[in-house]
Amino acid sequence: MEEVTPRVVFSILGIPVTDVVTTTWIVMAIIVFVGWILTRSLSTKTSKMQVLLESLIEFYENIAVQVMGEEGKKFVPLAISIGLFILFSNWIEVIPGFHAPTRDLSTTIALAIVAVSSTYIAGIRKKGLHFFKKYIEPNPIFLPINILEELVRPVSLAFRLFGNVLGEEIVIAILVMIVPLILPIPMILLGLFTGLIQAFIFSLLTLLYVAGAVGEET
Repeated sequence: MEEVTPRVVFSILGIPVTDVVTTTWIVMAIIVFVGWILTRSLSTKTSKMQVLLESLIEFYENIAVQVMGEEGKKFVPLAISIGLFILFSNWIEVIPGFHAPTRDLSTTIALAIVAVSSTYIAGIRKKGLHFFKKYIEPNPIFLPINILEELVRPVSLAFRLFGNVLGEEIVIAILVMIVPLILPIPMILLGLFTGLIQAFIFSLLTLLYVAGAVGEET
């Protein structure tokens, strides 16, 4: 249970602050700092890092344009922001003493709520109340099933990310206890790679969910 339950590290005005919260603050500070460093170094001379970032943004924009048209580009910052937060949250666990915030279910549920609620906001802004017409299509009898599908979507997103990160962390911890010097290193490298994949999939699903809400026919 120690791997699942957050640990209280201090209190503010009687409100307990857990290690998940403090690590999340650190992750956000890292993202802000890295963003400041990267934007500060932008110049007329293109660097390799700038090319890499521009290629990443262009990749997401191409997907958004294909499924939503030009207006899809405005949702790219949302998807990339979620992806970066998950990426740094997954990677911070390689630092001794830190656990990934994404191994806490409350964090993954919050991310899933942000991703799914964005689809409703985008859909309602574009279609108004007609957005809810899809819940009674092709027949009003499917309303309970369509609502259940919407409820399952954030739960699936949250538990998939939570399970992957927690399982990986437990496996690495066991390997460190059994073979403390050599074997955990490849697992840590694999963990960095899978952390990248998880961030990419989550952010891409966020973009596709918004695309589904905006692009569906009314």
